[in-house]
Amino acid sequence: MTFLEQVLEGKINNIEAGMNDTDIQLKIGSKPIEPVLAALGLTDLAEPYTKLFAKIPFDASMYAQASSESNFIGVTSLAHPTPLGSGKTSASIGLLDAMNHEEYGSAIYAMRQPSGGVSWNRKGGAGGGGFAQISGAMIVNKPFLGDFYAIDNISYEIMARAFATMDSKKAGNPHEIDPNRIEMALSMDCCAKFAADIMAKSRLGESNIKTQITTAHELLKVFSLSRNLAELEEGIGNITFAYKTNGKPVYVKELETVPAYVSALAMPFMPNIAQTLLGSPVIIHGGLFGNVGTGCPTIISQLVGEKLAKYVIVEAGFSADLGFEKLADIQMYMLNRPSPHFDIGHKRALDAVIGVVNIRDLKRCGQVTPDDPDRQIYPVDPAGVERGLVNLERHLKNVAGYYGHFDEPGKAPIGASITFATNPDEVKVVTDYLDNLGVPHAINRSWEMGGAKGGIELASMTKDIVEKKQGGDFQLLYNAKEENLSPIQVLEQKMAPFYLGGESNLTYKEGVKEKAESLYREHGPAQVIVAKTFLSFGDQDNLVPVPEPGYALTVRDMRYESGADVYLAELGLKPPRLMPGKVTVDGTPKDKVVHVTDAKGWPGGFLPYGQD
Repeated sequence: MTFLEQVLEGKINNIEAGMNDTDIQLKIGSKPIEPVLAALGLTDLAEPYTKLFAKIPFDASMYAQASSESNFIGVTSLAHPTPLGSGKTSASIGLLDAMNHEEYGSAIYAMRQPSGGVSWNRKGGAGGGGFAQISGAMIVNKPFLGDFYAIDNISYEIMARAFATMDSKKAGNPHEIDPNRIEMALSMDCCAKFAADIMAKSRLGESNIKTQITTAHELLKVFSLSRNLAELEEGIGNITFAYKTNGKPVYVKELETVPAYVSALAMPFMPNIAQTLLGSPVIIHGGLFGNVGTGCPTIISQLVGEKLAKYVIVEAGFSADLGFEKLADIQMYMLNRPSPHFDIGHKRALDAVIGVVNIRDLKRCGQVTPDDPDRQIYPVDPAGVERGLVNLERHLKNVAGYYGHFDEPGKAPIGASITFATNPDEVKVVTDYLDNLGVPHAINRSWEMGGAKGGIELASMTKDIVEKKQGGDFQLLYNAKEENLSPIQVLEQKMAPFYLGGESNLTYKEGVKEKAESLYREHGPAQVIVAKTFLSFGDQDNLVPVPEPGYALTVRDMRYESGADVYLAELGLKPPRLMPGKVTVDGTPKDKVVHVTDAKGWPGGFLPYGQD
């Protein structure tokens, strides 16, 4: 019996075996993508990209008519995480593998491409863990198939084109660009704080240029929220590159090179298909940070998944206050929005929500002091877990509110996936609480046993939730255009109560409210992406389990991103980290190197990999 067969049969427990993620990858070995393509009916349609992955050409008319019987399952976290994350990817993979073990091809997982900066420089990996991993995660973590590098390159091409016009003596700065007001940033897929502010020279003088990590950049927002190439072209063209000397915006389309940029992105725009270690299909495409972006994979990946499987699992970044809210109010809004470029066919909704309840996260929210802060190892503390339930409750109610059951989460289509369930007394604290609310729950052991065995309980619960169609109809928290809401009204009437348990306490830094009102008069209503800390409901990291009554959120800035047609509201006393700079001990400097011959067929020379 092979190692993989033993995993599928549940004969190996990873906690007992003591294997790290890369040991498991190497032990199972890489697998060709062809059998997955054949099972999905994609053999003649998909374009292989090495033996391990493939790209799927996107035919908008084909996917617009996908079956309305497909079900979207959102995966989020129901507690604010430790810096090491909650395990949503592992939970999603475990759920996927368990569903496909019972009926192969019934489920597919739409996953964000890991940010290269975070994967290499901080976390060491973002492709799941244990037996619940993406096959070839060492490549997926970076550079994968180069989609993010293509986004980076387009940002440089736009900047080069604009500066060429500014430098031209013959043309004489035809767009009247003010060199002191360059709005668009460069994009770079790594933690490179040293490059966050650079000076560029032109005939007109020096210009300050910002550099953002790719997963925070507006180009990737446009890429991720576009449903076809026509929308991609329109969105890129509408990005505000700079301002003129008279104060009016200069849009990228004025450079007259947008068709070339779209052509360069045509291949990256095709969704990528990979597989889990156990052979389940995964679409990995796009993906923004959950604190300054949508925290979701591309809309196209959802549309492709809907065409291919009955269950489409969509993971949203961070906890429900950031990731799920944006999956609902940004991603699903954009997927269903009317457009002359796209025939939506039928309205999509989130049919079920699986919330990861990580007991380690509840200890952090319950203010338990870790024994090992670097590795986030906590002592056994059922009372600390119980203190953290206040954080879980607010997340649960907020998610249930999208189905009209804010005060009765047990009536909404929500299930809990419990992880880090190592102590029975701690587990009982959580399960008793969920039972009291009527929220179904399952222990997810896919990390240690593999989804085929360790995720069976989770898969059964999820299917039951979907097929019962319990709860009310899915509805957005708000629709700014339909309700004609200004960004200030969205924050005061919708978002502040969402974070603060019904209270609407906001303060504004000097001039921000006036700036927001001016932007609204110019651009009208649009959805609002809130950029704030992912470690609490408030605008500071340490406000756990929840902010005290009367706490006021600080709105430090507001801007309009014209390409994506969204407002970005920054909460907190410090600006969001659009270019992270911290490199931790678990990142690249500690990475080992595996030669291609040791990686059992992985292409591409030397391969760094992450956490031991």
